[in-house]
Formats: sequence, structure tokens, C-alpha cells
Amino acid sequence: MYFSLALFDNFIYFCEKVQYIILMNIQDVMKSQRKALGISQQDLADMSEVAISTIKQIESGKGNPSLSTVEKIMDILGMEIKYEIRKTI
Repeated sequence: MYFSLALFDNFIYFCEKVQYIILMNIQDVMKSQRKALGISQQDLADMSEVAISTIKQIESGKGNPSLSTVEKIMDILGMEIKYEIRKTI
């Protein structure tokens, strides 16, 4: 099967945008899961041993947490982070 370079470039661009959108929505996932569990931001901060200010920043989309911070929070929320190593072009 033959694909044009332009079509391939468009596909790569689309994948990058989808990945960006998914990463941008981590705060929405975190907030909705926290609310579904019926816990406050302070409860989440206490249980995950992460500062309340960090929780608030993440949920407002202004935070830039480390992966270890996100892992702590997601563990409390009953979620897991999946890492994927892949070859890029």
C-alpha cells in the first residue's frame, strides 16, 4: 500500500494534536474522579501527601506537576498512569 508523504505528515500532525488534547485533559479526569469518590481537594491533598495548592493548580489547569506527583494523586483516585516508550520519526 502506498501513502503520500503529505498524507503521512497530516496523520502525524493529527496524532500529535490528539495526544496534546489527552494530556491537557488530565485535570478534568482528576477532578471528575475526585468528585465521583466524594472527596474534597483537601482530602485528596492529605491522602496523597501533596500540597493543597498543587491540587488546586492541577485542577485549574495551571499546574505543572511532576510525574511522581501525578502518580501519587492517581493512586489515591484508584487510577493508574500508563507509560509508553515508542520510537519517533
